[in-house]
Amino acid sequence: MLTDDTVRDALATVNDGHVAVGGSADPMWRPDRVTHTRARLVTVDGADHALEVPGDWRRSQRLQVEVLSVVEEQVAALVRPGGRR
Repeated sequence: MLTDDTVRDALATVNDGHVAVGGSADPMWRPDRVTHTRARLVTVDGADHALEVPGDWRRSQRLQVEVLSVVEEQVAALVRPGGRR
């Protein structure tokens, strides 16, 4: 919801231990409006607000795997010895 000032303001205060994910077909996902953040912004190509591709359940499932992999990587980095907590 990068069209929301509260969300953008919150992202401006976080460190690189954060990740935000949105779909390129979601009008609320506007990474161009987030100019100051250390969070990792991940855009899922063709996905809507639910991170699904309408009419293509197989691609939607593949994209969900990709999104969950991003989350898994982020969590692993946080709990890794010497990582952020």
